[in-house]
Amino acid sequence: MHFYRKQGIPFHYNINLPIVGSFKSVKEYQKEYNPTNHPFIGWIKHHYFPNEEESKVPPFVGLLLGSKLRLMVNRPEIVEEMLITQNKYYDKHPGTAGIIDFVVGKSILFAESDLQWQQKRKVISSALYKDRLRGMIETIKNVAIQAIQQDWLLQKDQNGIQLEIVKIMQNLYMQVTLSCFFGHSLEVNPIVDQLVQGEHKKMRLGEAMQNTFELAMGRAHQPLLIVFRELIPFFITRRDRELKYNAQSMRTFIRNLINERRKAQESQATGGNVEYKDLLSILLSDPNFENDDAIVDECLTFFLAGSMTTASTTANTICYLIQNRETERKLRESLKQNFDNFADSSKTLQDLASEITLETLDLRGDEYLKYCFNESLRIEPPVPFSSSTCMTEEVTLGGNTLKKGEGFFHNCYQLHHNLDQWGPTHDRYIPERFDPAHIHEYPKRHPMSFLPFSGGKRVCVGKTFAEIAFKIVMPLVMKAFNKDGRIGEFVDKEHCTKKPHINGLQLKRSKIIINFNG
Repeated sequence: MHFYRKQGIPFHYNINLPIVGSFKSVKEYQKEYNPTNHPFIGWIKHHYFPNEEESKVPPFVGLLLGSKLRLMVNRPEIVEEMLITQNKYYDKHPGTAGIIDFVVGKSILFAESDLQWQQKRKVISSALYKDRLRGMIETIKNVAIQAIQQDWLLQKDQNGIQLEIVKIMQNLYMQVTLSCFFGHSLEVNPIVDQLVQGEHKKMRLGEAMQNTFELAMGRAHQPLLIVFRELIPFFITRRDRELKYNAQSMRTFIRNLINERRKAQESQATGGNVEYKDLLSILLSDPNFENDDAIVDECLTFFLAGSMTTASTTANTICYLIQNRETERKLRESLKQNFDNFADSSKTLQDLASEITLETLDLRGDEYLKYCFNESLRIEPPVPFSSSTCMTEEVTLGGNTLKKGEGFFHNCYQLHHNLDQWGPTHDRYIPERFDPAHIHEYPKRHPMSFLPFSGGKRVCVGKTFAEIAFKIVMPLVMKAFNKDGRIGEFVDKEHCTKKPHINGLQLKRSKIIINFNG
């Protein structure tokens, strides 16, 4: 720590509790302010640059996670050096998965960038080639229409159509992921068994994934495990035991998927008519995935990254449209211009879906919808800070020397809110900031000031799929729910001005219920 403090990198910690490090201060901040975002984000700003208007955000700030030193990267110039200029030294930290390793295993998301990682990444990327995306578009449309017509609209009662936005989006995108990459039937929305406060509860897969991940994130912040890392393999508390049971339940579900697919492939080999070309079949036939555990690890990671992050982005977009009437008006007008069947009340969701193809998304895809997508990713990134990474050699970045193997995080939330990059309106939802026609109205920003999908050799393989899925789901939802140009309203009126954060790293999710206009 003194090595970095001598270089001017600030640290905040209680020197009387060196084993606990920054944790005590973070917990005190959490208790006082009750943040809906991950507590690290607000705590860092509160202690290191509370008056950003008066002082530039430091490139690095230091954390002590128990006895582990970590640096948080806040400036895009440093990120560029890491991901571009000195990318050959950039890698995942060996302990990056940490406590959630029990949930996602040894997937490529957390693996070091060795030859096996490269080979596995190439195999998984092949499931997202353009010819495969074309077929996925039809699947996404069918899943979305089925969810709207056979689930959401049927929940109308005397109070209207009141739906918990994050919950329905998690279940929708989980079904999208299952159907597109694992050949799962559109007619079956999987139910898995979960332990919640000591009681067994049947949950849809999307909810179960969120529930399990929230337990894992909570465990990552247990004081006992931060101080005594040797206890991580042991599940001591009730919540720990629930996490263990729930994670095993998820893995059992995926193993059953694998066994069902093997039987189907055996049937195909003996004259059956079913042929699969999805991710699961690719994994089963590739020697890089030598055992079922390796396949389960990648599937769980795909569920996590492919459904939870896109779900939070879509949920956030709908919430911001409700908060910003003019933005919703502009988006509806733009969709009307690009899709003839969008505004015509005599046309069905199926009619609108028939206009949405890979070609129309490429050639006349709605630009304002893309601006909304980017602005949602910016203002509330689905992953507010990266997993732990490192440089494999000692390097100098921005005038600071980083030791070989020192762990650090990218503070994506701060990168997306730096005043000198985004201006004084950084905390407002303004899709136009991504419109080239309005670029002169905002500060000139560094390319790495917008980092929702990471970058360089570790860029998210599902980036294009996430954007396509969003561009399909949003027009269908907005057509289905429309009264006088409004998609709906918050049941809790406080959310009109103060919406809880929605992202993939929340320790506890706040419920946001929307009364949809259907």
